[in-house]
Amino acid sequence: RRICHQEGARAFCVCTIKVTFDEAGEDVDEHFVKLFDDQTFECLNTFELRRWENACSLTTCTFTDDPATYVVVGTAEAVPHEAEPSQGRVLVFEIVERRLRLAAEREVKGAVYTL
Repeated sequence: RRICHQEGARAFCVCTIKVTFDEAGEDVDEHFVKLFDDQTFECLNTFELRRWENACSLTTCTFTDDPATYVVVGTAEAVPHEAEPSQGRVLVFEIVERRLRLAAEREVKGAVYTL
């Protein structure tokens, strides 16, 4: 659903959805943030989002006085009975040894549609 390239880590970060069906035949969505090698497309690491949580935005960024480049994901908690998401998160990942490491997270009101 979303993709960005982290040049320093030589990797793509991708927000994905896996759709399965439960015993009653209802679809069940699972949302992930995945890290892929930018040459072989091998999946290097996966971070599973919370139940009902969707990735809405994705970018890479740096912070002042910090040489590291981070991957930032904005999410929304899409609970079925809500017309519009009432909460979400901003997740900040550092890529360490070709793996996603959650460096910081912040709960927010509403969905994080853009970063």
